Amino acid sequence: MEVREGEVKTRLAAYCMEFAKQIRERGGDELLRQTIDSMAQDSASQKAATLIHLPLVDRPKALTDKLFSMLEAFNTLHVSGEKTPDNEYTVDNPECGCLPPFMGKASEETGFTPQEARKYACRRCMPGYALAAKKVDIDFNGKLTRSGCIMKFMRKN
Repeated sequence: MEVREGEVKTRLAAYCMEFAKQIRERGGDELLRQTIDSMAQDSASQKAATLIHLPLVDRPKALTDKLFSMLEAFNTLHVSGEKTPDNEYTVDNPECGCLPPFMGKASEETGFTPQEARKYACRRCMPGYALAAKKVDIDFNGKLTRSGCIMKFMRKN
C-alpha cells in the first residue's frame, strides 16, 4: 500500500505542477504567485473555520495537530513537536515529506527548477498556517529550513 500511496502523491504533484505551468505560461510568474497566495488564503479559511469554535486556549494545539496530520499524510519522517509550559507549540519539520514529489520529476517535466517547485509548495503551506493562526487570533512564527521548516503556534500575549 505504501508504494501505491507514493505513486498517488507523485501523480498529484505532477498535476499541481502542470496547473502551475499553465498559469505561468498564460499570465507569468506574478499571476502564479497571486494564484498560490489565493489558494493559501482559501486553505487558511478552511482551517480557521474548524478552529474558531474552540476556546482560545485550545487553538494553538488544534492548529499544530492539523499540521502534524498533513505532514503524516505525506509520510514526513523525523518531525517533532514541543510544547512549552505557556502553551507554545513548535513543530520542527527538518525534512518535509511534502517536497520530494514536487521537486523531482514533476518539476523537471513542467519546466520548473526544484528550487522553484519548493518555493511554490511552501508558498501555499506556510502562509496558509500563518493566515489561519491570524484568523483564529493566535500568534504564528515560521521559517523555512534547508529541507523543511519550523512553525510555532501560541496564544497572543
